[in-house]
Order: sequence, then structure tokens, then C-alpha cells
Amino acid sequence: MLVAAAAMFYGGFNPRLRRAKRRGRRGEAAAEVSNCGSVIVEREPPPDELHSDTENQGKPQNDDAAADSVAREQQQQQQQQQQQQQQQQQNESKEAEAQQQQQQQQQQPQQQQHLQQLQQLQQQLQQLHLQQQQQQQLQQQEQQQQQQQQLQQQEQQQQQQQQLQQQEQQLQQQQQQQLLLLLYVVSGRRK
Repeated sequence: MLVAAAAMFYGGFNPRLRRAKRRGRRGEAAAEVSNCGSVIVEREPPPDELHSDTENQGKPQNDDAAADSVAREQQQQQQQQQQQQQQQQQNESKEAEAQQQQQQQQQQPQQQQHLQQLQQLQQQLQQLHLQQQQQQQLQQQEQQQQQQQQLQQQEQQQQQQQQLQQQEQQLQQQQQQQLLLLLYVVSGRRK
């Protein structure tokens, strides 16, 4: 049991066995361990195995080169994708700018029409204000004329009243004079 455990333990750390496992040749390159009492003896590998080991020493470098080439390809793909994305973004931005320019060109006549309409409305409002002012002025003039007419009528009425009063006074004076004459005549006859 101890011998088998030692063989398993030693075989796990044997570099030749590990390289053989990596190459996938477990059956051919497996180490043959024999039991001689308590001593573990490992069989020497055949010359072809040694030759294959020397050949496989350059494989890690080849693996590194392959990994580098894969990384380069990935970088190139990423760069191409980034360039494509940038190109797409530039194209989209150009298209958006062109659309904005078209919209602005289309909107300019509409804006001019709106401006003209606004100017017309402002002119109409100004005309309305002028008309209102003129109407107010006319109304004020009419009111003033009416007031003047009323004043004139009042003055005329006052003058007429004064004339009537004067006429009444004159009549009263005439009546008094006539009465005095009558009294004088009557008194003279009595004498």
C-alpha cells in the first residue's frame, strides 16, 4: 500500500508524465514504475520520447505567438468595430445636420409668413387704435358742442328773462304814471 501511494505521489510530480499528459499520449509515455522491495525504480524513457520532449520545448513559444496573434486579431476587430461605430456616428450626425438644415429651410418661408401676418395684425391694431382715438375725439367735440349749445340756450333764456323783466318794469312805471295823472285830474276837478 505504501509503495503504491508513493508511486502515485511521485508520478503526480514527475515532469515527464505531466508533459506526456499535456501531449495526450498517456498510454505511450506513461512512466512504468516497478516495485523492487521498498525501492521505486523508474524506467528510462525511449529515445523517441526524449526527442519528442526536445521538440515540444518550443511549443510554449508557439502557443504564446498564437495567443499574441489572436489578441492582435481581436484588437484589430475591436479597432474596426470602433472605426465603424465612429463612421456610423459621423454619418448619423451629418444626416441629422442635413435634416436640420432642410427643416430650417422649410421653416424659413413659414417664419416669414408668420412675421408678415404679425406685422399686418400690428398695423390693423394701430388702425383700430387710431379709429378709437378719432371716435373719442369726435365724441368729445360733440359733447363740447352740446355744452356750448346748452350754454348759449341758457344765455338766451337769461336774456329773454331780463328783457321780460325790463318790459314788466316799464309797464309798471307806465301804469303808475297813468294813475298819477288820473289822480291829478280828479283832484283838479274837485277843486
